Amino acid sequence: MKKIIFVFALVALVCNATMAQKNRTKTIINDPKTVLADSLNVAAMDAFNMGDYEDAIAIGTKAVAAAKAAYGEHGDDYAVALNNLSLYYSEVGDYTNAVNYGNQALAIKKETVTMEDPNIAPFLSNLATCYYGLGDYQKAIDYETLAATVLEQQKGGKDVEFQTSVTKLAQMYGKAGNTEKAIYYGKIAAERRKKSQGKHHPDYAKALNALANYYNQAGDYENALKSGEEAAKIFKKAEGEISYNHIMVLSNMAVFYHNAGMKDKAQELYNTVKELRAKAEAEITTP
Repeated sequence: MKKIIFVFALVALVCNATMAQKNRTKTIINDPKTVLADSLNVAAMDAFNMGDYEDAIAIGTKAVAAAKAAYGEHGDDYAVALNNLSLYYSEVGDYTNAVNYGNQALAIKKETVTMEDPNIAPFLSNLATCYYGLGDYQKAIDYETLAATVLEQQKGGKDVEFQTSVTKLAQMYGKAGNTEKAIYYGKIAAERRKKSQGKHHPDYAKALNALANYYNQAGDYENALKSGEEAAKIFKKAEGEISYNHIMVLSNMAVFYHNAGMKDKAQELYNTVKELRAKAEAEITTP
């Protein structure tokens, strides 16, 4: 029997831009250079958030030059502008430029804070995303591990940033084919989501669905189905039977049944998925 490997998208791998930080190298109120640098940085982020990535790159490039002029080549705000520009390039798939600017940003940031400071985590995580895009999974894992370690040690692993970081680690290990580590971090991600947002929250269900995929990748179909079933129940209750997430999880579970050799169960679930998709389409097209 041919095994079906479920391929899932790397979710939330883009690091949040570090547009504003408290520890600026220097702050001169109403100084024209700092006003220009800050306004360009904000404008670039606005373009990025609106999905205008090419504009974000163009404006972000100007923001980098302005930040260097305003804060100096060792300034913290200059590092932030570089890191943001790295993010913009990463979004359009230009990982070579993304890695270049990300490394420049991290090098400057390391001059002002230690590797144990949680403020360095976004720079590390951003580089992890860039190297992942280049296909260098080991470097991606190394940088994301550093980010997760810092966040756990300094913040106790209770914040959203740590949850995002371990989620990324699970995805990276899964892509690299290390299912043992993917499951390990997937469990941590799911447990932290459950503690912070509750056992009925869709974000917890998403973590369970990701974990189910890692179990499937490892050939542990029993746990894959168990995690998938729990995720499906949460999505059904929180979002409805014909919601995208509920149907998606059921579709995944059909794959798990197929891989486990339970073809009748797989076909039964495939049929259910078809019916639910038809209902969803009918609801969309009905005036």
